[in-house]
Amino acid sequence: MDQQRWRVTPSLRLGAAIPAAKMAQAWEKVVPNSAERILDEALKNVARERRLAWAQVALQGLTLLLVGGSVASFVWLAKYYVDHGAPTQGATIVCTGLVALVGALLGRKVVADRKSVESSDKTNDDSPSADNDSQAVEAGADPPP
Repeated sequence: MDQQRWRVTPSLRLGAAIPAAKMAQAWEKVVPNSAERILDEALKNVARERRLAWAQVALQGLTLLLVGGSVASFVWLAKYYVDHGAPTQGATIVCTGLVALVGALLGRKVVADRKSVESSDKTNDDSPSADNDSQAVEAGADPPP
């Protein structure tokens, strides 16, 4: 074979790695029905990613609901303290609670941002070398999964 490199091209539409046509043909020669199995696995990954996306939307909605409930309870607590002649103590408790709530939400955002940066760094570092894949196919070895 010539010096052509085999590449695994990501498919944004399917959300999974689909091998290039020549790579798929080489795998098909070594392992029959491998293309069908790869596509089935890609479709399973897409379904899983969709479920995870909906779960994330549901969790964000729950977070908004809980934050709204917390703010409403702080407002109710402030009114209670004002009605009972202790506005200073009520303001202290309510402001402390609201500051803690804002800190928790901002902290959650910072942690999520760090995790996304770390995971993108890991995927860039763990990508297999195209040279190794082409050498394995040329040598007649099993293609990578």
